[in-house]
Amino acid sequence: MDIRIVETAIEDETVFVMFRCEGGDGRAAWKGSDAVSAGEIHDVELDFEEPMHHAEGALTSANAGRCELAARVEAITSNGLVVLRIGEGLAFAEVDDSVSPLEIDTAVVVRDVPLSAWPTCD
Repeated sequence: MDIRIVETAIEDETVFVMFRCEGGDGRAAWKGSDAVSAGEIHDVELDFEEPMHHAEGALTSANAGRCELAARVEAITSNGLVVLRIGEGLAFAEVDDSVSPLEIDTAVVVRDVPLSAWPTCD
C-alpha cells in the first residue's frame, strides 16, 4: 500500500510517521531502517498492533492510536483473521466480532488503532 509521509516525529526513540493514503490518514510507528521525510511516498505493509473490536461499522482497539481508514472486508480466513482492502492495498487484522459479526464485502472504518508501517523495499 502506498502512503505519503506528511510529517515525522520521534518519541521514546521510536520514529512515527503521519501519513495519507488512498483510504484515509493515520500515524504509524516506522519500522524501516532508512530515515524518512515528509513528502516521500513509500510502499508499506500496515500492521495493526493489537486486536480490534467491531461495532456499528467501525473497527477500534482498546488502546487508542491515530488513524481513520476506510476499508472493505475482502475475506475472513478459517482461523478468523480478517483481510481488509484499504485503497489498493490489503492488510490483515485480528477482529473480535462476537458482538457484531463481520461479513465479506462489508464497508468499515478503522479508527484510532495503533499502527506500524513496514516498508516493502528497505
